[in-house]
Amino acid sequence: MIAGAGSMVSLLLVSAVSISHDALVGHQVVTERFQNRAVLAGSFVAGHVEDLAAHARAQATRLLSGTQVTTADLELVVLGLGFENAVLLDSEGGTLAAWPAIRETIGEELATRPIYLATALDGRTGVSGVAPSMTSSEPLIAVAVPFETASGRRVFSGTFALGPSSLGTSFDNVIALGRVYLIDDDSRVVLSGESDATSASLHALTRSELIGLDQSVGSFARAGVVLTYVREPVPGTRWHLILVTPSAVLYQSIEGSSQVSWALFAAFAASGLIGLVLLSRLALARSIAAATARLDALTQLPNRRAAEEHVDHVASAGARRARAYGVLMIDIDRFKRINDTYGHQTGDDVLAQVARTLRRVARGEDSVSRWGGEEFLVVVEAASESSIALLAERFRAAVADMNIHVSATKSVTVTISVGAALSTDRASARAVHDADSALYDAKLGGRNRVVMYRAGLVPRSRAASIERVPVGL
Repeated sequence: MIAGAGSMVSLLLVSAVSISHDALVGHQVVTERFQNRAVLAGSFVAGHVEDLAAHARAQATRLLSGTQVTTADLELVVLGLGFENAVLLDSEGGTLAAWPAIRETIGEELATRPIYLATALDGRTGVSGVAPSMTSSEPLIAVAVPFETASGRRVFSGTFALGPSSLGTSFDNVIALGRVYLIDDDSRVVLSGESDATSASLHALTRSELIGLDQSVGSFARAGVVLTYVREPVPGTRWHLILVTPSAVLYQSIEGSSQVSWALFAAFAASGLIGLVLLSRLALARSIAAATARLDALTQLPNRRAAEEHVDHVASAGARRARAYGVLMIDIDRFKRINDTYGHQTGDDVLAQVARTLRRVARGEDSVSRWGGEEFLVVVEAASESSIALLAERFRAAVADMNIHVSATKSVTVTISVGAALSTDRASARAVHDADSALYDAKLGGRNRVVMYRAGLVPRSRAASIERVPVGL
């Protein structure tokens, strides 16, 4: 990418000298420079997709190569990458796991296989066109990456929005004056941007207008203004990048500017492109680091930040569909005593083993996260009071049956207290608070027990008298 930017600098400097001698040659050079900028921008987009695919492949190889892959395993990869949903396929296209879980598809071959999935099944990275998002106004795209396992080739595919990424934040700076469009093979806009100095007459193009821009270089009239455009394919994808700018603006320097003006303009444009590449790479690195920061290193569960985002998503979806969801707040009883008696290394081992037990007991559609310290949060979609009460008791019993070895001759047992809350409230913080209040009541009631919070019957204060509903004790 940096080498390409250096080549662009050399091209622009040579172009400035040429323009000063011959206006006709200068016009051609400016057009080529405009086209090269599209090529460079397309290469940057391709690099962004390659980086994302490489990161997705690395995560999939690390967490999804086992003989048995659960929805919880897939969820770790999805949350770490910031995807909206994902699917894991075997070498024949059969679905091994999906997130959110779609039980009907597990073990079945996709009836109509999109081109990007077929590409990945053939061993190459596949990138989709635009698909509408069910949870936001931003369009989604999908990337599918093949990876090899002991069981043969598998394909991991996930959907995400390009808008908030480093690519989206840099698009407005791709051209000095005008607009840039990244479109799929159906001329649907994947991403667009405009310069701060874009002419007021250059309104966003419609899809039908974009379909008509089918040459590599061309011009057309719109609202009395002649516009020049370039269209270049993005390597490794089915996308094209289109740059559009007023012709008068693009070629005004040839009409009357001096050789010095052209040289300064070329140097400024080259510097801007180099800066864009460097800043975008830095933003991508930060984006990857932020995705890694969503996973708790000790337990390999989603951390509190990821948990808060997930419970917000579940609460919002539940409110839209008038569907209740459940929140379980789990705390390891007398955990400080374990640290004080056996040391912090044993405490860490206890946390990791409790986390593995919770993940094992949880259903495929349940989300288990480390909330902080010795506390864990479980979010249950489409829940009922009986279902979350039963699940909470299963967690409690499974941990009580654990036998954790602290030495060759000594082992310890631990217990947990669980507070459960059922909610239809769009404000997820309320449901979390209710579960926490019930947990506090379970602690006061003697620990190693489950307490259900009955929403609406009592105030949310911990000092209030919360009705205890022991389950399975």
